Amino acid sequence: GGHFDTYFSYTLPSLLHKSNYSELVNENFDLFFLIYTVDSEDLIRKKYKDFFSKYKHISFEIIELNVKNNEKPRKIASKAIINALGRCIKEKSILFVAPPDMIFGNGSVYNCVIDSFDKKLPFAAAHPRVSYEILDSIDKSNSSGIPNSELVSLAMKHPHHNFKYAISSLDSNTTYAGVSHFKVSDSLYTVKHVMPSIYLAFPLKEDYDYFIKVDDFNMWDRGWLQMLVKENRLNFGGSSDMFFCTELTPDSDKKKLISESHIFSNHTVIHNRICGMFTSVWRSS
Repeated sequence: GGHFDTYFSYTLPSLLHKSNYSELVNENFDLFFLIYTVDSEDLIRKKYKDFFSKYKHISFEIIELNVKNNEKPRKIASKAIINALGRCIKEKSILFVAPPDMIFGNGSVYNCVIDSFDKKLPFAAAHPRVSYEILDSIDKSNSSGIPNSELVSLAMKHPHHNFKYAISSLDSNTTYAGVSHFKVSDSLYTVKHVMPSIYLAFPLKEDYDYFIKVDDFNMWDRGWLQMLVKENRLNFGGSSDMFFCTELTPDSDKKKLISESHIFSNHTVIHNRICGMFTSVWRSS
């Protein structure tokens, strides 16, 4: 859909940076990409032919999703994640999820895979929502990628409304949505997030069965996160030096500012409270 321009210009190049893709290949990981779309494969390969030509040595499988008219995005994404989980179980593979609005820092993908692989635990981390203005500061043709500390700096310079006001000390804020950050010094931030996103999965049949049952991708960091916490199957990364990414968010997607100063006020579910007890540390350049 419409996110593919940022996906091919920013998301995929950040994944394919040598500190992520090449380092994993050097560790003998066999990597391939599953790209899910409601458009035709021919259209995608034609529109982004220069990209596929540049990375012709890499395996990209484009999967066309059969969707109904006016089907909600969360249902469309559910079809993709169910397919991906099933593939990974069948092929005994691990799954790294990279939505088309994410940008990953140098070494982040490599670090989370290496840290989690022996444990066989899904990897989750907090991330900031950022304004699309951040793209003006990122050279999409830059082969050097973006160091994590630099990406933190850009995120704090171009925060989306929902993250900009996620500060509990403000009289009116957005912390009720589940995330709160605090500036410790000029280069150090602490972050609490009750619904960290899961990026790396080691799919089991029970995970596949869960998404077949709920048929809702929004449960990725809600109901499924709860299941992983209850089963002690979660590896929560808390350092931006290790892993950092940002989520591009349109200006139209704004949370209301309300007089609420406690991140737990709207979250009584135990897995939210457990995750909210964990403090992440982000370091800027």
